[in-house]
Amino acid sequence: MIGAIARDNLRCFADMLEYPAPSLPGTVNRCRTLLAAFDTDAADALVPFADYVARTPLPLLEEAYTGIFDLDPKCHLYIGYHLFGDSYKRSAFLIGLKERFSASGFSVGDELPDHLSAMLRFVAMTTDAIVAQELIDDALLPSLERMTDRNPSAAAAESATEALAPPEPRPGAAYIGMLDALRMVLERASAAGGANTRMEERSRDLALLDGRKGA
Repeated sequence: MIGAIARDNLRCFADMLEYPAPSLPGTVNRCRTLLAAFDTDAADALVPFADYVARTPLPLLEEAYTGIFDLDPKCHLYIGYHLFGDSYKRSAFLIGLKERFSASGFSVGDELPDHLSAMLRFVAMTTDAIVAQELIDDALLPSLERMTDRNPSAAAAESATEALAPPEPRPGAAYIGMLDALRMVLERASAAGGANTRMEERSRDLALLDGRKGA
C-alpha cells in the first residue's frame, strides 16, 4: 500500500501538471514542503521548476506548458500514447482504465482517463494496492522514463549553446526537471508498495497454511 505522504505528493504533482493557473506558485511551494519530508533528491530536482514558476508571468507559463506538453510528442501527458501510440491497444487501455476508475467511484470528468494527472490522482486514492502497483510499474514509470530521457547528442548540443544564452532557465528544461522529480517519487512509492504487497501476500499465505495445519 502506498503511504499517506506519497499519496499527498502524487496529488501535488497532479495539480502541477494541470494547465497553469494563478494558484500554481502556491501549489509548487506546497509540493516542495511535502517532498522535503519524503525524498530530498526529488525535492532538489524540483527546485529549478519552482524558481522558474516563481518569476514567470502566467501567460508565459501557459505558453511554456503548451510548448512542452502539447507540441512535443515526447512529452505528451497521455500515458496510453507513450505505451501504445495511436493503436487499438491504447483504446483497450482507456477502456480498462475507465472500468477501474468507475469501480472505485473515481471520475475524471471530461478528461481522458490516461492523462497523467488523472492517473496520479487515481493511484493516490485507490485502496487496491495491486492495481496501484501495476499502474506505477507498467504505465507511469515507463512513460516518465521516456518523457525525461534526452538524446545525448542533443543534450550536448544544448549545453554548447547554453554558454552563449542568458542564464534564464529554459521552460522545457524546468518542466522536464519537474517530471524527473515525479519519476523519483514514483520509484520510491513503487519500492515501498512492492515490499508491502509482498508482505501482505506472505502473511496471507502463512495464514492459509496455518489453517490447513489446524484442519
